[in-house]
Amino acid sequence: MYVEDVVDSDDTIRVLLVTDDDAYGDRIERCLTATADRIVTDRLDSDRVSERLSERIVDCVVVDGDLRGPSALTVVRAVRRGDASLPVVLLLGTDADELVQQTLDVERPVAYVSKETDTAAFDLLSRRIESVVQASRRLNEQSHTQMWYRTVVEHSHVGLFALEDGRVAFVNDYLARLLGTDSETLVGQHAFGESPEFLDYVHIDDRQQFSTEIAAMADDLRGGTPADHYEFEVRVVQDDTGVVQWLTIYAIPVSDGGETTTVLGYVTDLTDRITHQLELAQQNARLEAFAHVLSHDIRGPLAVAQGWLKLARDSHDPAHFDRIDHAHTRITELVEDVLSLARDGTNARDETEVAVADAAAAAWEMCETESFDARCEISELPVVTGDVGQLKRIFENLFRNAIQHGTTDDESLVVRVGTLPSAGGFFVEDDGPGIPDEVRDDIFLPGVTTKNQGTETGLGLDIVTHIVDMNGWTIRVADGEAGGARFEVLFDPLGDEYTSV
Repeated sequence: MYVEDVVDSDDTIRVLLVTDDDAYGDRIERCLTATADRIVTDRLDSDRVSERLSERIVDCVVVDGDLRGPSALTVVRAVRRGDASLPVVLLLGTDADELVQQTLDVERPVAYVSKETDTAAFDLLSRRIESVVQASRRLNEQSHTQMWYRTVVEHSHVGLFALEDGRVAFVNDYLARLLGTDSETLVGQHAFGESPEFLDYVHIDDRQQFSTEIAAMADDLRGGTPADHYEFEVRVVQDDTGVVQWLTIYAIPVSDGGETTTVLGYVTDLTDRITHQLELAQQNARLEAFAHVLSHDIRGPLAVAQGWLKLARDSHDPAHFDRIDHAHTRITELVEDVLSLARDGTNARDETEVAVADAAAAAWEMCETESFDARCEISELPVVTGDVGQLKRIFENLFRNAIQHGTTDDESLVVRVGTLPSAGGFFVEDDGPGIPDEVRDDIFLPGVTTKNQGTETGLGLDIVTHIVDMNGWTIRVADGEAGGARFEVLFDPLGDEYTSV
């Protein structure tokens, strides 16, 4: 039976017999077929081995040691060049010792069977063929499995690592990329122990905690009492980009019955999840703050509308109704502006060339000043590219802050608006009592107020800071010319190195 006549199956063993002795070859084929029906053979001359191996599938090559053409050693080497993993059985006849010695240096071992012609010898040859083929198949399966595992490990979107005696023995490319380096750099580094290099990748704020936790694991390993697994959550800084990543590290000690020196593990990237959680927390905080912002910002134009409504009822002057309508329009603008910010996280901005003086004047009209003597002095101010609504909100909140904190019921107030020296910004100052030292550093934080707690929300300056930041500007606090509070808004943070008076 010939190799090409057989349908492939897992049990079939395809043997290629290389011999120049036709009679001996015929006997081998008959005996192999008789002793093992799953062995099928094909025969060829020694000078055609390479050609035939490239044409058909073979599980084992049996080589006659007494070849008259190319030597048995030449044939064995030709087989190895074609397929280094293909099993070879060498039939030892004359000069057996010399032939064995010559084939010892051939890649992959060669099996040997004495060249006899009795039934027992052929039975031994059959068993030897089956043995070497089964061993080769197991080895190939292991090689394929290892290749599959290696492929999965190397292309996994989970970081994988192995530690031996506290040193990095293996990391896959994904974990190396998470750390901003390559696997060759990481292998050999200390993960724990004396001066572990891995700590260099850990965020400086997490190093102490992570070092303590990893040292505790090392103590468990040395003491022979390792846990089933260890879990660490840590921030790392990519070596090449400086990007911060949130990682969870799962470490699994592996014991061989004695001291545990091997740790296998995997690393998952939590960055997207934690970033999403932080964004949700910020959004919730923003939504909560917006409820306060709405009530805070609307008070000004609402009070103006109420004041003009009272006058309109008394005098029936149509001009008063126009002012009421203007105040209501401003309330609507504020509501739409803040709702947009709540939905999108950023204000919808309509940038145009805005005259700062006009925005300041419009904002002053929205301030309630009927119950005391207050006036606003607006000097020449620059034109800036921005959103007029946002600029008015800045002035409204700064003016309201001056009115609320710079006066008492029996005092007057002067608010000045002017240009900073390089025309790169403006200031708003009053002649009130100024900002106490104990709150100056925190004046822009939400809830901070110089009034008695419960009388004001302390949100106005936080709102101003938020709008200023969105426009890429800067705000700072200083002392006014008359000793009151002064706030400076810089369109270019480097444009003014000093304050004006």
